[in-house]
Amino acid sequence: MHKVTSTSELKEAIKQLEYKQAEQWTDLKGHINDAFDSLKPINLIKSTYREFLSTPHMAEDLVGSTIGLSTGLITKKLIVRRSGNVLRNLAGGLAQMLISNFVANNAGIIKTIGTGLIHRIFYKKKLETGRA
Repeated sequence: MHKVTSTSELKEAIKQLEYKQAEQWTDLKGHINDAFDSLKPINLIKSTYREFLSTPHMAEDLVGSTIGLSTGLITKKLIVRRSGNVLRNLAGGLAQMLISNFVANNAGIIKTIGTGLIHRIFYKKKLETGRA
C-alpha cells in the first residue's frame, strides 16, 4: 500500500482492509468446514475406499493374501485335526505360516497354473464329447 496522507485516504484504506479481512474470514470458514467434513467417519471410509481402488495392484494383493491365509488355515486344520498334542499343534501352526506366505507371495504364478489346468481339463472334455 502507499503512504496515507489524509483522513479520507485513511478511511478508504481501512474499508479496503476490512473488506479483505471479511473475504479472508469467509475463506477460512470454508476451509475449516471442508476439514471437518473430511474427518467425518463416512468420508474417511469413502476416501480410503477410493484410494484402495485407485491403486492398481492392491485388489490383486488382497485376493492373494486372502487365498494364502485360507490355504494356510485349511492346512493347519488338516494337520492338527482334533488333536490336543502340543507338537502337532506347533507343526500345524508352522505349516500354516509357511504355506500362507508361499501362496500369498506367489499368488500370480499359482493363479496362472490353476487357470491352465482348469482350461486343459475342460478343453479336453469338450474335445472328447465332440468326437463321440
